[in-house]
This record gives sequence, C-alpha cells and structure tokens, in this order.
Amino acid sequence: MNKELLIQVAKRTQRKVKQELPTKAFLTEKQINRRLSVGSYGRRLMEWMKEQQQERYQQLLQEGDLFPILVEVQVEASQTKDKMVDEMLNDPEIKAMDWLERSKVITLQSDLIDQQIMREIVLIPR
Repeated sequence: MNKELLIQVAKRTQRKVKQELPTKAFLTEKQINRRLSVGSYGRRLMEWMKEQQQERYQQLLQEGDLFPILVEVQVEASQTKDKMVDEMLNDPEIKAMDWLERSKVITLQSDLIDQQIMREIVLIPR
C-alpha cells in the first residue's frame, strides 16, 4: 500500500476514535489494556501514572475517566509526532544528504521527537 494512503487512514482512525470517545468508561485495568490498541503513548501514560501518581490513577480508574484520558493523549501525541516527522522529512538539508547520512539523522531525530512528546504531552500530571 502507498505510505500516503496508510497515513491518511491512520489519521482518520484517530479522529474517529476521538469522536467516539465516551465521557466515562468504567473499565478495569485489564479491559483498558485490551482496548488500548491505538498505540504506545496511552500505555506509557498509564504505567507512569501507576508508578508516579498512584492515588490519581486509582481515582480516574474508579470514576471511569482513565480510558478517555489515555485515548485523548494517544491521539494528541500521535498527531504531534506525525506533524514533527513530516516537517523533518521535508527539511531541505535532510533531503540533500546521502541516504546513509539521512537515515542516521532521521533515526536520531525520531528518538528526540519521541522524547519531546513524552515530556510535553504524555508524562504530565493529569
């Protein structure tokens, strides 16, 4: 399949998930893990909250607010990463590099983008 088409389908799926997001979702941790197949950012947030914000995590889980927050963070983080990666790939300096140098830079920049998203979107108190 065409990469552009895959990206469009993924973005539409994320929008659909966000539009269908319930305001409350009384799910157990096991059910959340099964349903949180949209990506890793939501899972990372859940694990971080279990370790760093135990009381808040339990409160959100009991009130049915945890799953909607996890999905919202997943969608926002994924969209932000897609935008940042697109900007990086369209950088004229990166386009001008030979393929080996470009792949090294893209790998390094992708890791930095992921770290930035974790700091600014995922691992913040909720």
